[in-house]
Amino acid sequence: MIDQRAAPGELNYLAAGPAATAFEALIDDECRWQHTPEGHYIYGDHATTYVVMGDPRVAISTERIASAWTKILALDDNTAQTFLYVMGRDLTSTTPGEKTRIHVNEILDFKGIKRHKNGDFRQGQKRLEVDRLRILNEMWFHINDEVRLRAGRGIRTKKIKLISRVIELEFEEERRDQSPDFLASDAKISAPYAFRIGLGGWALPYRAFPAAIRPVLQTIVQYDTTSDTQRTAMRIALFLMFSMPERRGQWGLRELLEKARIQIPRTNTMRFRDMIESALDRLQNDRLIGTWVYANDKPMGYRWFQNWLGWDVVISPRPLKVVAI
Repeated sequence: MIDQRAAPGELNYLAAGPAATAFEALIDDECRWQHTPEGHYIYGDHATTYVVMGDPRVAISTERIASAWTKILALDDNTAQTFLYVMGRDLTSTTPGEKTRIHVNEILDFKGIKRHKNGDFRQGQKRLEVDRLRILNEMWFHINDEVRLRAGRGIRTKKIKLISRVIELEFEEERRDQSPDFLASDAKISAPYAFRIGLGGWALPYRAFPAAIRPVLQTIVQYDTTSDTQRTAMRIALFLMFSMPERRGQWGLRELLEKARIQIPRTNTMRFRDMIESALDRLQNDRLIGTWVYANDKPMGYRWFQNWLGWDVVISPRPLKVVAI
């Protein structure tokens, strides 16, 4: 899962694996989720790694199917950013394997959300973040893996399926009433303001290079998802984070856009090209990539947009200075 070939001081990009599948599930079109004959909604490769919405061990009912689809419709780039923040905090925890206490205001501050003039965030902003964490907690990985077991004097390999929550979430709720019957009414309990959060067991291999991963997550999570350019930069950055080791930094432009889940328009094509190039410039300026250039920028002619999509783009990784945290 982790690319260990990077030179000292260079970003260790995450190779494709569970985290890549989770991010794709969060930002992709909901129609790419599959509805299985058993009633589950899944995303990913059934033969290797996929995500299930809802606890796969609980019997399927009409209500659960409707609830799962409602959660899938709520997935977006903001949920992906919340997952990025949780992943960054967990992977750089001083006590690996234990849950990290995170206040809802920390997530909103880190995303660059503007506070109300009273100094706090609005309750609606907090509740949206709570909803995103709840949805992430409802997502489960199915990962086909192998474990090595001692057999007599030797070692044998056994194929297994790891079933693990994407995040493991505990709530801390502020009580509004300290009377003995405080459990009698939900109205006496506010929205959760703090959480104890950890990644599921699937994340163990990702802990190899946490100091190199965190600067990337810190930058991506602060992109403004209401800005077309910054949202596009975030999606490209997520794709590159998981695929840079295998491809040596060269992609067909159309392939790059499709795999980064960026919809190719039929109109406003010049504006679209400007946005893509601005997004790549943003990634370069933010030191998430080194440089980017077109490999075969030939004259485009009448069908310029289709010809442009056929170009190759070369993106080099940028060595990052890892700062002690």
